[in-house]
Amino acid sequence: MTQVTPKTFWICAIVMVVACGGPSASPFIAPANPETTVTNFLSAVRSNDLTMMGRLWGTKDGPALGRMDREELQMRLTVMRAYLVHDRFEMLPPDLAVIAVPDETSVRVQLMRNACIVTVPFVVLETNSGWLVSSVDLNEVGNPMTTCRLP
Repeated sequence: MTQVTPKTFWICAIVMVVACGGPSASPFIAPANPETTVTNFLSAVRSNDLTMMGRLWGTKDGPALGRMDREELQMRLTVMRAYLVHDRFEMLPPDLAVIAVPDETSVRVQLMRNACIVTVPFVVLETNSGWLVSSVDLNEVGNPMTTCRLP
């Protein structure tokens, strides 16, 4: 029976970690179209996944996660999540009256929460790595702690 020395053990362990790539996070690739971005963002809202929300929300420079102060990002995402919590949602057809801006589009979504149904516009922009939510009009959602607004 061959005995393994501590030195041999550590050399083998290091070689295995290097060969397997070690613990690394694969780079995030944003969705290839605006609708998928909004769908994934709202799924992250529903599952309370602030990390995924931070990966799908950002600017031309990329996702907010990793670019924004961690505490500020968490506060902003928590507020967005509170407003956007929903039972279900439905994508609406594009509004052709909206003036097109290069690399930017509006995606309208109907959010259903309890007995309320609200239409929420999302601004989604194209970056080098895919589409990201740029902004959400939370005024259109209304206060999540109040009853439905009448039309």
